[in-house]
Amino acid sequence: MKEEEYTDLHKHPTDDTFVEIVAYERHDRSWDVFIFEPKGSVPEMESFRTDDNHIFYKNIQSSIELDKVAKEIEKRLGNQYSTVPYYRERGARRTLDRIFDHLRKQEAHGMHIRAEGSDEWVILIRRKDKMLAEQVVRSNINK
Repeated sequence: MKEEEYTDLHKHPTDDTFVEIVAYERHDRSWDVFIFEPKGSVPEMESFRTDDNHIFYKNIQSSIELDKVAKEIEKRLGNQYSTVPYYRERGARRTLDRIFDHLRKQEAHGMHIRAEGSDEWVILIRRKDKMLAEQVVRSNINK
């Protein structure tokens, strides 16, 4: 992505999406839509990567089209980028944090930790990373 081709304006879709989507306004007032994900995190789109964080999807004439394009991207990628609960923990989150760090080192992306009540936590991972998560064993997280 060449920053000099764009104004300072950028927008995100109205609704949350499985992958981060951002549109940047070009100087001609059209918008380039990108998937904003780290290198290697969306293998089916890597051939359209413009830098370490941006995958070009398409140019649109108006930012009003962005929500429709976001749905198009999600349909193309399928539900393997949606998140599912993987591990729950009560209290201090020691094991959960170690699992999160281990999966991140294994290049799992799009994970997050959510509070479920005052003393319970859950880590959510992308469906596509479930096989990677199955490789987590206690010896990996007790280091």
